[in-house]
Amino acid sequence: MYQYTDFDRQFVTLPSARAAYGAVFADLAREEGPALFHCTAGKDRTGWAAAALLEAGVGLVAQADLGG
Repeated sequence: MYQYTDFDRQFVTLPSARAAYGAVFADLAREEGPALFHCTAGKDRTGWAAAALLEAGVGLVAQADLGG
């Protein structure tokens, strides 16, 4: 099993990352219908955002899928 490191956590815990995720989630919350989001520089942050949205919104992400 993959062991998460501090580097792995930084892409969601750094102040700049938290602000960016907050903006993404706020923008999506304002949508009144389907919405699309995508990455421009990498897949990890976008994948984390998708997992967080699924877990918070509909609870479809199993803990095993998150490494828990």
